[in-house]
Amino acid sequence: MSVFVTCAGETAETVYGLKNKHVQLDPKVTGTLRSITWKKQNDKLAEWSPEFEYDYYGRCLTAGRCDLSKTTGVLIMKELNPGDTGKYFAEINNQGIPKEFLLTVLGKLV
Repeated sequence: MSVFVTCAGETAETVYGLKNKHVQLDPKVTGTLRSITWKKQNDKLAEWSPEFEYDYYGRCLTAGRCDLSKTTGVLIMKELNPGDTGKYFAEINNQGIPKEFLLTVLGKLV
């Protein structure tokens, strides 16, 4: 089950996810996606381009922990843990300002 709540922010989209669940980070790509790179802070997590296909790094190296859509640019992060809290950036088609997300992983809700 996907769990996420978003709130409009000035620069970053705020996203909340539950520990041990998954969350979708959606950069809302318009037009043709030619490449996408996802980062947490300055560290790469996932990238796709037609020349190199998919590459995964960090938490996404573990099989099944991340899925990246080459058509929408959506990054699905699975099995969230508190260490996943932080700022994420989607660099789309190597152009412009990256789309920014602020992810907060919450413990069990009562």
